[in-house]
Amino acid sequence: MDISKSKYNVTSSFLSKFFYRLRYVILPFIISLKYRIFPIKDKISQVRLKTNGIKFLMKLDTDGKGRFPVINTKLLRILGSYEPETSSVLFSEINKGDTVIEIGAAYGYFTAQISKLVGKSGRVISIEPSNDMNTVCAETIKLNNLYNVDLVKKAFIPFGHKIDFFHSYETIDLESLIKIYNLDSIDFIFIDVDSPSKSGDGLRQELELLSSILPIVKKLDKGPKIFLEYVEHGKDSQKIFELLSNFGYVIEEVTKRHFLCVAK
Repeated sequence: MDISKSKYNVTSSFLSKFFYRLRYVILPFIISLKYRIFPIKDKISQVRLKTNGIKFLMKLDTDGKGRFPVINTKLLRILGSYEPETSSVLFSEINKGDTVIEIGAAYGYFTAQISKLVGKSGRVISIEPSNDMNTVCAETIKLNNLYNVDLVKKAFIPFGHKIDFFHSYETIDLESLIKIYNLDSIDFIFIDVDSPSKSGDGLRQELELLSSILPIVKKLDKGPKIFLEYVEHGKDSQKIFELLSNFGYVIEEVTKRHFLCVAK
């Protein structure tokens, strides 16, 4: 099983590496440092800015008590600096008229991008169970008039499984999703799942999700492209890659934790 290096690396040259660090690392770091040294309470609580033509309304932690020096990912989204490689994949691999399932919509940063890419003839089913994130995502959808997005406030789980989530969520599986939204084709699946369990540990279920998803999508006319974020490398990651390979997928490493999987 081979995993190829992706063409979506945005730092292929010395100059691109310099500008990458300037925009995606140094600038957010300086702004985070500013809030740490000069905290602003309540004055800047809601931020509405255009990023790549997309509006966001998001509460920023400006009281100086954020996770500095860990850069706030909300800030990165507002600056348009969040996971540029992911955006690069989406802009290259998603087409007008596509049907996309987004598992883990979070604040709607990629939801908005996907919606614009599939256009009026396309469709986006975005799933986000977290109340806080779902509320912000719904606001992003409303602000940008994303009429082709169905936002589902449920946790996506493998069929027949019970997940020990920290919070109590309504759940949905792929078979139910296909029936409810009458999907006869799926062109792209975006997977970014991360939730705490009742024990407080990080809950990763990518292997279980893919084990449930792949036999279903195999029955479709063509296998959808799958974009997968997977953070924890180890025994499960090897199983995930072997599973994808067994179902005829070629795997490209976009970053150390992001992978584009395309059916042969």
